Amino acid sequence: MDYLKRKRFWFALLFILYTTFVSADEHSHKYEKGEDIIIWVDTVGPRSNQQETYEYFQLPYCKGIHVSEHHHETLGEALLGMELVNSGIGMKFLN
Repeated sequence: MDYLKRKRFWFALLFILYTTFVSADEHSHKYEKGEDIIIWVDTVGPRSNQQETYEYFQLPYCKGIHVSEHHHETLGEALLGMELVNSGIGMKFLN
């Protein structure tokens, strides 16, 4: 019984330390001046027909370095067909 209590104590302590020090993600990240920003692009299409969509880099006026890095934030976005692609467009925060 004493072993089980010690194991629970250490588990609880490690959990508290882990959640205390690991708290940043892409939603809570604070950008510093001059830090690189990743610009994600999705599909584009006319407002009158939302089922007609084109990949961002298929259009002649959407130029950039095509990097095949895809990102699905949630299962819902993946099921809806949202294909976020890294645009390769360089941008810095507050510059």
